[in-house]
Amino acid sequence: MKIRLVLAVLTVLMLSGCSLLEGVNSTLNYGEEAKTYLQEAAAFAENLPAAARDAATDPQAGEKVKKELEAMRENISSFNGLDAPGFAEDLHKQIVGYNETMLGTINGHLEQLNSQVLDYQSLLQSPVIQQVNEMKQLTEKIQNLGQ
Repeated sequence: MKIRLVLAVLTVLMLSGCSLLEGVNSTLNYGEEAKTYLQEAAAFAENLPAAARDAATDPQAGEKVKKELEAMRENISSFNGLDAPGFAEDLHKQIVGYNETMLGTINGHLEQLNSQVLDYQSLLQSPVIQQVNEMKQLTEKIQNLGQ
């Protein structure tokens, strides 16, 4: 009888430990994915003005801009679909809020590109760049998730 009790207690402890380990892994995974996403968004915002200037005179560069906008739209959708650990939910919601604004702007630019009426100067002054710059301020908070 005592052996069964000891085995039951050990089983409960092991299951609790596994749950705790899963929580830590989830936090680390989310932190890494969020950090990677913000780095990709920053690179996108950094490259967008030069790409827009090139696209104003080169139709092939316009296709490149279109592909970059579509890729960023996919990145946004993927990030928004992540499950944030409980204590990172507010941070995730904040990033998703920025993402929704960016998504609207990106979709507008893509519609203009598809109808071939995009003024590339509007890309140079795109709110997407400002949104990403605001999101970069969250990088430190995300880096602290894993610590």
